[in-house]
Amino acid sequence: MGTGTTAVQQSEPERIGFLGTIDSQIVRHQLAISFVTGALAILGATAIVLGFAGLSPNLKALSPF
Repeated sequence: MGTGTTAVQQSEPERIGFLGTIDSQIVRHQLAISFVTGALAILGATAIVLGFAGLSPNLKALSPF
């Protein structure tokens, strides 16, 4: 007697209304959203490092100003 599992494929629920529209737009543009989010994260981390470089004597070498 085997103890295998069977996968049951469920149909995608029907997207209705405003939230369904937003959801389909996010899914459609997921790669672009991921790219922009990553770029913003890098810019934010850079801004934080440069901000600390202006405040901390140990990080003055990183400051371009």
